[in-house]
Formats: sequence, structure tokens, C-alpha cells
Amino acid sequence: MTVKKNNGKKQDIDEKNDRGLPPEIIELLTHSDEERIKFILTDRWIDYYNATEILEEMQYLLRQPKRSRMEGMLLIAPSGNGKTELLKRFIRTNVLENGGRYGFVDIPTRATLKAFYSELLFVLGIPNTRSETTGELQHKILQAINQLNIRMLIVDEVHNMFESRRENIKDVLNGLKELSNQSQIPIIFSGIDLAAKTIYIEEQVSKRFPYMELPLWKNDKEYRDFLYTFECLLPLKKPSYLWKLDNATEIFSYSDGLIGDIVKIITRSAEQAIKKGSESITSDLIKRIGERIVAQRKYANAPGTKQ
Repeated sequence: MTVKKNNGKKQDIDEKNDRGLPPEIIELLTHSDEERIKFILTDRWIDYYNATEILEEMQYLLRQPKRSRMEGMLLIAPSGNGKTELLKRFIRTNVLENGGRYGFVDIPTRATLKAFYSELLFVLGIPNTRSETTGELQHKILQAINQLNIRMLIVDEVHNMFESRRENIKDVLNGLKELSNQSQIPIIFSGIDLAAKTIYIEEQVSKRFPYMELPLWKNDKEYRDFLYTFECLLPLKKPSYLWKLDNATEIFSYSDGLIGDIVKIITRSAEQAIKKGSESITSDLIKRIGERIVAQRKYANAPGTKQ
């Protein structure tokens, strides 16, 4: 489900006690608790400025005419800040809907060019063997791109290569540049901040893949607008006023500005609001869910924890 940001004036809405719910959400209020919870836990997309700017750049890359030096991009975002969801959103609305296909591959840890080519062929559904040379694998990839109507290649988790030997990193990057040149399709790299340090060890590659960042959220007007729009998509029978400063600040404090955790706090709190019958996201619910998410994040980031 995709929703454009609602730009209604919050002060007027509050004074009139008008929650600004769209008709489909008003209809959902008459459904069972189970149906409403299922809807709340369903993935949805809400437009916001930074994401829209990146989507527009990717649309430009997809529309560029075929040439020997295709432009690409490096997308940088903290872990848990919606990078993968943004890429999937782009694929759904700009590639698949226009009859094209795409390649989406994670770079293996400490990858060599041959290992990466093998992984890419696997993703494309093309069998390959260990005895094949790097050149033979590249030839298979180029054939597959042409036969399968692959319009874009997305290479995720680029930071996985950071601890690889410098020679191997250069081989992979130059191999991808060559793939882009010969196939005449754009490539998007993505990863956390280490991805930039990885990509930019090779000057010729860095010039072809300027970076765009999906930064952490700030506790500002855009963030509160996002909360307002999000609340309008929650089939709760009572208002929660998530966008008011106190609630917005509390959610923000537990999320560290990560959109993934902001969404988790809201959706899980909304689920509990229905189960417990409050029908509104209260400060107590935000605190309980928020503290749990903070604890999970600390564990995930602890030294020696497997990611």
C-alpha cells in the first residue's frame, strides 16, 4: 500500500477532532480485531522527501539511453534505515511494472570476482560450475542480461568487501564496471557507510557511482508529518496523536532515528492497543515496545554477535 504524505494542518484537525482517516481505513474500523491487526502488520510505503529524491535519481538512471559508459549510483544508509525496502519499492514500481527484470545480488564476504560472478549467475537462475573461468562466467552473465531483459543490476551489501584484499576489491569493482559497459545497463551499489570506503578505493569506479545517502531521521517537522500520515493508516478506534511533540519525541528516543525501528514501535504498539482494548497508542505502550526494541538493537550490535 502506498500513501502520499497528508499535508493537512494539524492544528485545525486537532481543534475539529477530525482524524483525517481515508475512507478505506474508516471501513476497516468495522472489521474484526484479527483483520485490523493483519492490516496493521502489512508492509506499506509512505512517501518522504529523502526517499523520493533517491527514487527520482534511480528513475533517471533507468531512463538514460544506452551508451558505453552508463551512469550508476551508490546508495548509503545505516542498517535498519529502510535501504532495502526503498530498493524493492523502486523495483516494483519502475522495473517490474514496465515489463522489465532486474538482478539483485548481495556481495559475498571477502569476495573474489569469480565468486561474485558465480553468485550473480545463481541469482539469475543460470547454472555454472567451479571449473569455468572468470571470462566464461562473465560471458554467461552478459548473455543472461540480454535474454532475460535485465534492465538494472542492484548490488547490495557492498561493505561486505571492506576487509577483502585490495586487489580482490579492485577486481570486483572493475568487473562490475565492465559488465555495465558491455551490457549497457545501470548498476546501483548499496550498503552502509563502509560501502563508500570500499567503492572509492578505485578512482575510475568512484566517478561512475556518485553516492546518495538515506540519513537517519531528525526529530523535526518532516518526521512529525510522517507520524501523522502513518497514524492515518492505523485502523484504531481512538486517536493516538503520535505527531504531537511528546509522543513524537518518545518514539524518536527509542528508535535512534532509524525508520525501521520507528515503524516497529508504531505497528507493534498499535497491535497491542487492539489486543488490550485501549484502541489508542499510549505512552505506556510506546515505552514498553520501545524498551524491547532498544534491548534487541543493543544485542544485535554487541561485539561478537553474528549479524
